[in-house]
Amino acid sequence: MRVKIFNRIIILLCMILLLSGCGQKTNTFPQIEDLSLFGSSVKEAGKLLGINLLDISPTISENSEQLEVYQLPGTWMIGEGEAEVSLHFLTTSTPKGNPMGLEMVTMEFSEGTDLKKLWEYISETWNLKDNPDWDKDERGNVQEFSWMSEPLDAETTEKLEKISEETFGNSMIYVMPYIYMEGRIRKDGSVLFYVFSASGALKHHEDDWDID
Repeated sequence: MRVKIFNRIIILLCMILLLSGCGQKTNTFPQIEDLSLFGSSVKEAGKLLGINLLDISPTISENSEQLEVYQLPGTWMIGEGEAEVSLHFLTTSTPKGNPMGLEMVTMEFSEGTDLKKLWEYISETWNLKDNPDWDKDERGNVQEFSWMSEPLDAETTEKLEKISEETFGNSMIYVMPYIYMEGRIRKDGSVLFYVFSASGALKHHEDDWDID
């Protein structure tokens, strides 16, 4: 009798954990320095992350009809914090019919996430050089940081500008730093961190254009 009661308690606890979300799998997000991630297709990005993204139904981005957003299941460990991660894919096609692929990764952390600790983990784990620009409030508390990679070489920049002009109608000079990162505290106290690389998406498919 006691064994049956014990088994029922265990089953009940497991159900509570699952329903509360505590039973969800927590994954470790890979290093963004693996630049092959940017410009990759949904299927390719899924392989790099170890997830079948084709099982996820995307939504259209609020910022652009040319972006599809895939929210990854569960939560992902980024240093000491857990985040909900979304991947933003450009649906615009290259001359060879290939979608432009991944342009941005966003990570949403809960209230109380320390921006300095987040940056320390990112810079150390992803081997980033140089310090970010910090934005503080009147009390000296960090509210935001931003970081850019080194500019691309002149030849590559010129080629990507031509590709951008042909594809989007503008040279998109603002994306020429290969990677742009930003983390900021929202009004509700949660933290949004994102990694953006339109240049990476363009460079991934540069051979699809007949541009010297």
